[in-house]
Amino acid sequence: MRYTVIDIGSNTVKYSLFSVRKETYTIKKRASEAVRLIGYIENGKLSEEGLEKLCDVLGAFREEALAAGCVEERIFAFATASLRRIDKPQSVIAALEKRMGLKVVLLSGEEEARCSFLGMLSAAEEPPESGVMLDMGGGSTEIHIFGDSSYTASLPFGALSLKNSFGVGRDLDADTERALRAYVSGAVPPEARELGEQRLDAYPVGGTARACAKLAKIFLNKDGPLTRAEFSALTALVSQPDDGRYETLRALFPDRFMLLSSGCTAFDELFRALGVGRVVFCTGGIREGYLLLRTGKNLKEKKN
Repeated sequence: MRYTVIDIGSNTVKYSLFSVRKETYTIKKRASEAVRLIGYIENGKLSEEGLEKLCDVLGAFREEALAAGCVEERIFAFATASLRRIDKPQSVIAALEKRMGLKVVLLSGEEEARCSFLGMLSAAEEPPESGVMLDMGGGSTEIHIFGDSSYTASLPFGALSLKNSFGVGRDLDADTERALRAYVSGAVPPEARELGEQRLDAYPVGGTARACAKLAKIFLNKDGPLTRAEFSALTALVSQPDDGRYETLRALFPDRFMLLSSGCTAFDELFRALGVGRVVFCTGGIREGYLLLRTGKNLKEKKN
């Protein structure tokens, strides 16, 4: 049985095509398109140009899903901070349903964090008993601390919004870095800091996290968990790239390379504020978790 999950984010619109058999799922295809909806928000409203661009991408993804054997009722779509940040988001959702015949669910920050956490657990060979899950998107960052105590929060920044707000370019200069780190640190709730004193492992998920894991292999020759010091070293390499590293970033992440500096720096500051000991990158994320939520099944990823 095939399912498609479409994720409307602030920077990119992504979809995953899943094949579900009994209690497992496999990912048959992933695709993404850099729409950067955050740039089409004017005075709290999504512009008509932004809506048209979103419709074009959703239409293409829908056709791909149908061609791959996924029926209409198993095409699920959700939006996160991309629509949470606008006035009257339900009017945009209604317009999408009218134009595309696609029902879009608007997730709250807490729901987004729960889906990311479920997706992380579903893909883990040995699910951790405690730690902090972090999912940094384009416009928000969700954290979920789990173990003896549980705490969830949605922080009002993502890799794209930080880049735009602080004018981050190819290089992150010292003044801009200090300002960005102060903003990120100030957004961490006191409750999260207190739980972070337990020196929990961090489990980052999502596009920015996957990019960091790939960069760790290339620049640090590390395929596995990083110490916090190693992640800080990776952040420095990405934030102040020489010409060779810059061209590598452009080639590997054509739609994301301009967000890596702000994203890595924000992660690095979050790890510091939360007292993280190790950084363990995860493959599962929000689309996997949303699949579990909508099917009501406790699915595990079947590794190829």
